[in-house]
Amino acid sequence: MLNSDTNRLKYILQLQKNPKNIRNISIVAHVDHGKTTLSDSLISSNNIFSKQLVGELHYLDSREDEQQRGITMKSSAISLIYRQQQEDFLINLIDSPGHVEFSSEVSSALRLTDGALVVVDALEGVSAQTYTVLKQCYDEKVKSVLVLNKIDKLKYELYQTPEETYQHLQMIIEQVNAVISSFINQEKEKALTVALENQKSNDIDSTKIEGNDDDFYKEAEAAYFSPEKGNIVFCSALDCWSFRLSDFAEIFAEKLELPKKLLNKVLWGEYYYNPKTKKVTRNPPNDKARPLFESFIIKNIWALYDLVLNQETDKISKFCQTFKLKDLTDSMKTNMSKDIKEKKKCVSYLMSQWLPLDRAILACAVEWLPSPIQGQKDRLKVISKKLASQKEMKNCQEYALMRKAIEECDNSEEAPVVAFICKMVAVNKAHFNERNLLSLQEMSNDPQTRYMGFARLYSGLLRRGKTIYIIGPKAHQNKEGSQNTQQNSIFPFTVERLYTMMGPNQEGVKEVFAGNVFSIGGLDDLVFKSATVSSFDCCPSLTPINLGAKGILKVALTTHNLDENSLLIEGLKKLNKSDPSVEVFTESNGNIILSTCGQVHMERCINDLEKTMAKIKIKVSDPIISFKETVISKNLKNKREAKNEYQKESEDEQEEDFETLQRLAKEKFQKECEDVEIVDIQNEKDEDIRYGLLDEEKEKDKFKYKVEKLIKKKDLTNKGKALAMLSRVNILDIINKKNYICQLIPNGKIMLKVRCIGMKFELAEWLEKNSKKMYKFFFDMSKKREPQEILDFLKDFEDQVNEIVNEKKLKDLIMNNLVSFGPNRYGPNMLIMNHIQKEESLLEKLRKKATQACIEEQNNQNGENGQQNGEIGGDNQQKDEKISSINKKLNTFKTWSTIEQLYKVTPEEIQNSIVYGFDTAVSAGPLCMEQMMGVIYILEEIQVMDDEKKENENSSPEKERKEENQIASERTLDEKEEIASDSTSNAAHKMLNQPFGPLNGQVISTMKDCCFECFLGAQPRIVEGMYMCYVQTHQENYGKSFEVLNKKRAKILEEELQESSNIFLIKAHLPISESFDFYNLMQDNTSGRINSQLIFDTWKILEIDPFYVPQTQEEIEEHGATVNVPNFAKDLIEKIRKRKGLSTEEKVVVAAEKQRNLSKKK
Repeated sequence: MLNSDTNRLKYILQLQKNPKNIRNISIVAHVDHGKTTLSDSLISSNNIFSKQLVGELHYLDSREDEQQRGITMKSSAISLIYRQQQEDFLINLIDSPGHVEFSSEVSSALRLTDGALVVVDALEGVSAQTYTVLKQCYDEKVKSVLVLNKIDKLKYELYQTPEETYQHLQMIIEQVNAVISSFINQEKEKALTVALENQKSNDIDSTKIEGNDDDFYKEAEAAYFSPEKGNIVFCSALDCWSFRLSDFAEIFAEKLELPKKLLNKVLWGEYYYNPKTKKVTRNPPNDKARPLFESFIIKNIWALYDLVLNQETDKISKFCQTFKLKDLTDSMKTNMSKDIKEKKKCVSYLMSQWLPLDRAILACAVEWLPSPIQGQKDRLKVISKKLASQKEMKNCQEYALMRKAIEECDNSEEAPVVAFICKMVAVNKAHFNERNLLSLQEMSNDPQTRYMGFARLYSGLLRRGKTIYIIGPKAHQNKEGSQNTQQNSIFPFTVERLYTMMGPNQEGVKEVFAGNVFSIGGLDDLVFKSATVSSFDCCPSLTPINLGAKGILKVALTTHNLDENSLLIEGLKKLNKSDPSVEVFTESNGNIILSTCGQVHMERCINDLEKTMAKIKIKVSDPIISFKETVISKNLKNKREAKNEYQKESEDEQEEDFETLQRLAKEKFQKECEDVEIVDIQNEKDEDIRYGLLDEEKEKDKFKYKVEKLIKKKDLTNKGKALAMLSRVNILDIINKKNYICQLIPNGKIMLKVRCIGMKFELAEWLEKNSKKMYKFFFDMSKKREPQEILDFLKDFEDQVNEIVNEKKLKDLIMNNLVSFGPNRYGPNMLIMNHIQKEESLLEKLRKKATQACIEEQNNQNGENGQQNGEIGGDNQQKDEKISSINKKLNTFKTWSTIEQLYKVTPEEIQNSIVYGFDTAVSAGPLCMEQMMGVIYILEEIQVMDDEKKENENSSPEKERKEENQIASERTLDEKEEIASDSTSNAAHKMLNQPFGPLNGQVISTMKDCCFECFLGAQPRIVEGMYMCYVQTHQENYGKSFEVLNKKRAKILEEELQESSNIFLIKAHLPISESFDFYNLMQDNTSGRINSQLIFDTWKILEIDPFYVPQTQEEIEEHGATVNVPNFAKDLIEKIRKRKGLSTEEKVVVAAEKQRNLSKKK
């Protein structure tokens, strides 16, 4: 190997020119399974540092907080040289984090590499993050090698015999293969479903579908791990040894007089060696015979460990002679008896000679993992779906050139440059080495921290001074194939600085060849998180990275000094750019919010801001936890008593006119508020009482929604005196509310009848998980969507509704009368309108649009232009028929014609106002201004009062027009000129004369109030986020771990004792609000002998009723007239409201010195 750093770098640059001998590899694993120790061992094989520092140095963990915590937080890359059979290979190694909060770093690393080393702790087996990284590797189509690490612990800690070790390793391999099998089966089911649907629509031969099974079997066979295939490495990274079956086949081939290929096949499995016949058989020759793996491999390794532990120096010397190893030095033999550390050094010294770690692992990587040429060809669909699509090839000739160059990994000067920057990395000035490329003055002018693009070059030759294009992730193609630059997503750029990454250091280079991992500088103002680099401006934006973890933990950031606020904002911009999973936004009240994936991630971000990016002290608020609001009432109809009241009310409304209703309203309101002055709006027309007064008073006390239908109508005209009376209503009066409400808009002309029910929470969870798809279909209209993608979503949604929803009436309402999701048109809530036709529903509109697009696309493919034009004309005719059908439907409601004549507001505008009011309500619910989830609002009727019809007849537009003409004829010329000059503002004056504002605004506010009112009557509940908590603990700490879980309100889902070990795996749901000191508390209670991991899983309803009051005789006897037991749900609501500055029931002492505790002396 090359000992000089300069000579090593020169040789690495030479190896970069040959893509056949390059291997780009990521190391992925669960946290604490030994990734960084393994990378240290591989790096030490290149003589970059001594093997004695393996496991202590953590060479790729260059951050201070990484060294302190002992975990990897950022992906780091290094280039290594490996020689095999007189041929040198370049290994570009990327060490990625194992903590779940940094899964975006794993996704970035896998996108840049073609292969992966999946490390599994032989003691713990498959853990939570192991499943995640296997899934990420499978989705990214990255070929993997399984590395079973820490095998020495089976000897040191579990004291296993060779037989037990063999069985334990078998079990772990079966677990990993079971995980891989589940991925393959899921993909197979999806493919078969799509194929069957295509068969129904296009009459595809079923034999073609059955033929696809062979492809899945081949894929499964290639993906499974098996020792005899050579894609499993057994190792101990700390002791610097590893082996494959082929290594021992080479050792024992001469002694057993058997061929290497045969030994390689039979060293794993139930195969036995017969010393008499010198043959390998499936049946044991005697009772003492053991499988070959156990007797020839594990037994010899364990024997060497026993010799060192028992300090048998003579036998150690014989062992070294037998396997041609260097014996221990005299100092090692004398120090062996001191402590266990010295013994481990001896074991590492012997085992690293016998079974060198780099030989087995890197040989496996070279033989099993693909080169960039093969890897890019296999992963082209993952790299770019557009370049892999044959349809796009016809639209743009450059696509064909780029695709060919990527598949061949062409690194010639003429090949098009295509690269992908997966993330931006902040690097300190001290870690750059550009002495041969820049002058000292140029280097001194560099900033202290520079941001580098962590990238992979797929094709072409990239050198300094070359002009390329930076293509943002939002750039997309139009039909002609050229880029749409409306969002300024494409920028020309001249390459100034290129680097090869050597761990923490950046080595400056003049050029980079295709197939290599590199970093590029000078992109601070051009790249946000990720980008595509190409020599063609028409290059499509490469597939973005799946971030994995979501931003759950939010904190508000402020500075100690207001003058430093600008530095904080600049620092947050840098942080947002360099961390793919960070979100930064500003709330309406001005608070700057930082959203991270967990507590460790948040602490790392704050550390970066204070020390590197903003360089100021930052005040961090308590964690802002996201909650949701929901209801559990499922009543589509009220109870019998409420139903009778509704029927009686509807009959009264048919018999009585509006004047009678006014009189009853006044009497009823006067009984409720005897000491309040009643003001009639008809008698005091001069007073301009606005509906904003009600909103102002309600903001002071959001819980007080105990307002009757007709009382609330007259509330608006009483100067707040009635509201002052009603604000004293106790919060517990909410139990008397109903989930159905009839309410007039402020001008009293339109009545909305709204019902609130809760949907099955499984359906709400499905909508939440598919929110990204819904965002594309219902909110983001900037991109054209594939029609088949829309139809697939509609089918999935219909299947979910049919499977989850049991009530037939509710099913019909959802499928035929759904108008909008919410909030923002794509959330987990629904708005249903009873009075619309099926053709007007949201799902039907989307289905027709997608179907029409499919027909047009098919016609374009067949070249049937004339038929297409006819269909477009037919489409216009269908639109006219649709409008007429809507008008017919609306004409059945005489209210619409009245509204349109009076206010010139179309039914579509009224419907949009209703949707906007619904959207506003579900965005921030009445309990604590949190978003709603799993709530269905049904607008059962929109009714115009009869009094308005009479008014309409008496003051028709024709009469008003005649009166205006008569008045105008009597005016002078000067007056007419003045009127003509002011004609543009007449509409505004008319609006000002209306005391309650525009009709649309009245409908929006009334719809929002209706949603709040019936929500509170539908048994409201709080929904809290849940972590999936995985705890691995030994038997002695089993009870202590349960004690902590119970204290944190965790719900145990599963507990399992792993076979052949005393480790318990506990699986539980842990509320996010209880998770902040969970890890530290668990470590304290178990003395650090526990491994726990939190992954966001789902939302769960908190079953406690926040407004519980004893009602039945039994409840009163148990709790008394008032409940004295603390209500956790109510306390939670109070805390959230207090944090947001909303009103609470908490009493504040204003003047404490005036309180008296003693009786007054007389």
